[in-house]
Amino acid sequence: EYVDASKITAPVMAHWAEQDGAFAIAGVDALEAKLAESGVRYTGHRYLAQHGFANETAQGPGRIAMTQYDAAWAEMAYDRSMAFFGANLR
Repeated sequence: EYVDASKITAPVMAHWAEQDGAFAIAGVDALEAKLAESGVRYTGHRYLAQHGFANETAQGPGRIAMTQYDAAWAEMAYDRSMAFFGANLR
């Protein structure tokens, strides 16, 4: 409800953690439907990971609850982001 997708003119990419306790995947489904309905050029990726999976500080006993760094998923998200930027930023 807080996104007016009709005003989005740039391509959008998102990375979602399917085991995210802070942001339910149902919210992702709703957002993706709204973006599609508005014709937004959207690329979304889902990872079998927890919140903060790309944050290197989200590991060990000092990490914030519900977060867990995952090096493999983080690398994939980074690579996908760099490819997206290469294709869309000129």
